Amino acid sequence: APVLMRDSGRVSVVVVNFQGAELLEDCLGSLGMQSYPPFELVVVDNGSSDGSEAVARTHGARWIGLGCNVGLAPAMNVGAQSAQGEYILFVNNDMRFAKTFLEHLITPLVQANTVFCTDATQIDWEGTTGIHARTALSRNWSLRGIWPGWEMRQEVTEKPVHAVMVSGANVLVRRWMFEQLGGWDPCYPAGWEDVDLCWRARLHGWRTVFVPQAVCWHKVGVASHKAGGEWVRYRGSLGGRLYFAAKLLPFELATATWGLALGALVRDTAARQWSDARRRAALLREVLGLLPTALAERRRLYAQARRTPRQHLRALAAI
Repeated sequence: APVLMRDSGRVSVVVVNFQGAELLEDCLGSLGMQSYPPFELVVVDNGSSDGSEAVARTHGARWIGLGCNVGLAPAMNVGAQSAQGEYILFVNNDMRFAKTFLEHLITPLVQANTVFCTDATQIDWEGTTGIHARTALSRNWSLRGIWPGWEMRQEVTEKPVHAVMVSGANVLVRRWMFEQLGGWDPCYPAGWEDVDLCWRARLHGWRTVFVPQAVCWHKVGVASHKAGGEWVRYRGSLGGRLYFAAKLLPFELATATWGLALGALVRDTAARQWSDARRRAALLREVLGLLPTALAERRRLYAQARRTPRQHLRALAAI
């Protein structure tokens, strides 16, 4: 394990919570036992009615109650604005962490000032299956990828290595860079905000590093079930993909991504699958309302970076 002094950098931990009293015990308990102790714990609550606040305060966490569910990205931004550390660790409430998790995760940030954020190995709760490793981007020449012709793949590594993106469930960021980026984009419903953040950081030349020795365990899907279940996951997956495509992808990929979604709506309608068609149509209307925002950000980001979306995609694929 790396040997770091606590004054290598103060770390604030931000946990977004919703009805997670039984989850916070493991999450905050394991954070409180870190070999590199966090400077502060901040729990941002999206309107829970269970005993979450009492659990958080038992572990010495600062409680920020929002009174209603504002969504994941906006809640994380509230936590970041309140945090006081030089580094901010964003984690889901349905996780627990190895004792050396934070010590390993902060090491690349301390060692290189061009590193924006670090990512960790995620294992399922039982410890039997790896669910997140280093993320790379490559061509796949089919329509089955994350976008037509492209895929995000997970790669197991033994050493810290550059990555295209992090998992937003366990990301440690350098605060001043995060603030310069404007934080998490609140337009994402609950998904793709992590890809977006790293994509924008790379436009500044700031790197993302996957640290395999930083290990955590994740009860995947538990938090989204509590926050609204299938609809939340559907909005996050498809809605986030469509918004991201309009905001950051090359024109041909953005057009193809939207075309596939519209084609699926036509297919559902033709097959008289009315429930699926109504749900897809409602989501498309929602994201269409965000297009002016996405396109304005697209122009600003790529003009500022003096790089085209196509050039940036190719640079990311070379990581």
